[in-house]
Amino acid sequence: MTSIADALVNFCSFMDGNEGRLCEVEIGAKRDHTKCDKVELMAMIPPIQKMDATLSQCVMCVHLSLSTNSIDKMVPGALSGCKNLKILSLGRNQIKKLVGLEDVGNTLEELWISYNHISTLDGIQPCIKLKNLFMSNNKLADWNEVKKCASLSALTNVLFHGNPMYEGNNRSWAMGQCLAILVNLGTFDGIPAIEGAEEEVEE
Repeated sequence: MTSIADALVNFCSFMDGNEGRLCEVEIGAKRDHTKCDKVELMAMIPPIQKMDATLSQCVMCVHLSLSTNSIDKMVPGALSGCKNLKILSLGRNQIKKLVGLEDVGNTLEELWISYNHISTLDGIQPCIKLKNLFMSNNKLADWNEVKKCASLSALTNVLFHGNPMYEGNNRSWAMGQCLAILVNLGTFDGIPAIEGAEEEVEE
């Protein structure tokens, strides 16, 4: 497996093109992950299997991507140093629970975590500034799980399709279930909420 430390070494290889702007260093200089506002550790070969506190070195990071690896769990404290994090991408892993988000709850605005194995929204509540929650194709089986997002007043965009809770129901019905809980939604599964509400009325 590739460790977080090894992945960061790979990320810090010499850059080219305009990527240097991400780290506020000259083109051709060595990338420093502690100064980068975007850190991409995607699709490592071999894949990353574990998150750890090495990620906390990314103190200036605004967008952290660990997508398309084999991470099976989020680790408390792994993001404790990421005090500027706004976007966390963990799609296409093997994560089963949301853990450790309290470390970035005061800054996180987008959580991309589709194609995992998450069956509960426990752990989402600390993300008081969350605007976008994209978690299609997980294991959510009960619409009551969405109630755990009800206190997130900034949440305006959600993506839930591909979860078992849709089974036997159409998109309009699903949107109605969600809008009854998350009253501030602007889009649901990529569709304007008002458009979906009109479809439901027409049906």
